[in-house]
Formats: sequence, structure tokens, C-alpha cells
Amino acid sequence: ADWLIDSTAPVINFAAILPSSSQYLNTTDVSLEVVGHESADLNVTLNGASYPSTNPIQLSGLAEGEYTVSVSATDA
Repeated sequence: ADWLIDSTAPVINFAAILPSSSQYLNTTDVSLEVVGHESADLNVTLNGASYPSTNPIQLSGLAEGEYTVSVSATDA
């Protein structure tokens, strides 16, 4: 039997953030598209709380304020 052990985490990047702006956004909806170099399961948090891991990541109904989105990936 042959097998391969892959201990390297997938590399992911944000491909698009819509709407795009280098300044503050005046919208309640944001879309984040994530791309990777291999098939991976995404783990998403919004302000430290688990968030649905869809791609693109759809943030909607946001109130005024500051937000932190974290995305990590594990091999699928």
C-alpha cells in the first residue's frame, strides 16, 4: 500500500473584496472571495465567532462598526 502524508496547510488568499475601497465602506453588505492552490475546507470567523464558511463569504446586514474576518483552511 502507498500513501502520502501532507503536513503543509493549504495557502489561501483573498481574490476579491466587494465593494472594494481603500477607505471606509458605507454599506451593510460585503463579499469576500477566497482562492487557494489546492482543495481546502475554509474556517471563517467574524469578530472571533464562527461564521458560515461559504465561498464567496457573504457578510450582510452589518451594523456600523469595525469588523475582523479571519479565514483559515484545512486540507479537504
